[in-house]
Amino acid sequence: MSFGVCLITTEEVYKKIVGKDALKGITIKLKKDADREKVSEYLKGISTNNPKIKYTDYSEDAKEHRKINIIISIFLYGFVGVITLIGCLNIINTISTNLILRTRELSMLKAIGMSNGGIKRLVCYESMIYGIVSAIYGGIIGTGLSYVLFNILMEMSEFPWAIS
Repeated sequence: MSFGVCLITTEEVYKKIVGKDALKGITIKLKKDADREKVSEYLKGISTNNPKIKYTDYSEDAKEHRKINIIISIFLYGFVGVITLIGCLNIINTISTNLILRTRELSMLKAIGMSNGGIKRLVCYESMIYGIVSAIYGGIIGTGLSYVLFNILMEMSEFPWAIS
């Protein structure tokens, strides 16, 4: 598919402009109520009979691209889901390991007079602090890495970088 100049003209004017009698390509657009299957079969028959003629159905190509994009999206979102699950399990593992290692400290707090509810609140507050601090660090590092990747990709194509 060429994205150059598109001319709609008669055969005589085409011959005068290009100097050749042969066309390089024809684009056919159908009305909404037209039978696309009949036209497609007819054009496929012409292209199989004449090796100089190539037939491309862009609507079929678009369907194939959509299917490929859906498959890629499923794999990418699955990958992101697995990474998220691993991250959550790591946080739970860190907190539970922290509690196991601090059994003496928690026992001493209980001996001093802290109730079970107080210990639960203490653990919840510590977990919230872990989450907030990790979100801040992750946001800063993630934004920096995003900007670095943007600068690397900027050499291939131009698009604006934005925090969204």
